[in-house]
Amino acid sequence: MFAGLIARPDLLHRLPVLGGQGEGGLRPQIPQEGSDPHVLARKDRRQNRQQHHRGVDREAVGEGHLQTKYVKKLALDIARYANPTESGQEKVERLYPPLLEQVSRVLSWSRQARGRCEERLLKEVYDVRTRDLVSNLVIEMQTFEKLTAHVIDQAQRRVLGGESVPNSEKIFSIFEPHTELLKRGKAAKPVEFGHMVLLHQVENKFISDYEVFEKRPSDESLVDGILENHQQLFGHLPENFAADKGFYESMEKLGKLEVIIPNVSIAKKGSRNPEETAREHAPIFKALQRFRAGIEGSISFLKRCFKLGRCLYRSFETFCSSVGSHVFAHNLVVLARL
Repeated sequence: MFAGLIARPDLLHRLPVLGGQGEGGLRPQIPQEGSDPHVLARKDRRQNRQQHHRGVDREAVGEGHLQTKYVKKLALDIARYANPTESGQEKVERLYPPLLEQVSRVLSWSRQARGRCEERLLKEVYDVRTRDLVSNLVIEMQTFEKLTAHVIDQAQRRVLGGESVPNSEKIFSIFEPHTELLKRGKAAKPVEFGHMVLLHQVENKFISDYEVFEKRPSDESLVDGILENHQQLFGHLPENFAADKGFYESMEKLGKLEVIIPNVSIAKKGSRNPEETAREHAPIFKALQRFRAGIEGSISFLKRCFKLGRCLYRSFETFCSSVGSHVFAHNLVVLARL
């Protein structure tokens, strides 16, 4: 058993990627979570909440009608024809204007209804219970109106204007605007949505620390922070430090780490000279890499038994709290087994 430290980043999904192939062959693809048509369709469906409150104040909400089936059909057609071929792109460009028109109409209706509700709140025409209900509804509508306007703008710029919109300017979910698009180079999942989680594991599979990143940093930039947190928690640096090659920065950086840590097991990226090859073939290096591989089982355990693979909380703060509660439960089980 090594008294060492493992560092491993992993992805916590907030949103699943839907669609694909079922047992009976290809099925109609559901719009991918985070795509423009999916977010627009979610906004249109969200407006059902406003229609539901007609029972509270029909005069303020008005007599507009939703066309959720029509919007869903447009979103499904866009997902079906979304492919790199020229004919598919032409079909998508024809389908986007009616979808944007429908969502813009609902957005305009929402703004009008919110304005009327605000006027009636100022006139104090509601009883106490209804006033609280309408006040919360106004705040909710204002939030979703702002997000919907942003999504409409990014769809117009990207699809109709042909502009390449940076991911940092996109909204992938109107319910969780903090959600980040992540590309980890996996063929089965080229694009995922969620946040990166950094796990620190010591001996006996005990997770000593974790961190959730709102924006994904580069792995190599995390090494100093990992060691600093470990020293602050345990009062000293680890005797052994193992991580995957994603944490490799340079041989000079590894040399500095080996001055303060007896054994550092981080593989080099790219070609190696004979000295570097001998370093990675050393028994202690291989033993630490086997030790590092143990965290893969812990990650699988967290996802299978504690359902860490998906978070159902809304804000980024509660998202982080969810990770913490899962790690805490994992450590309790580990301690019980010692």
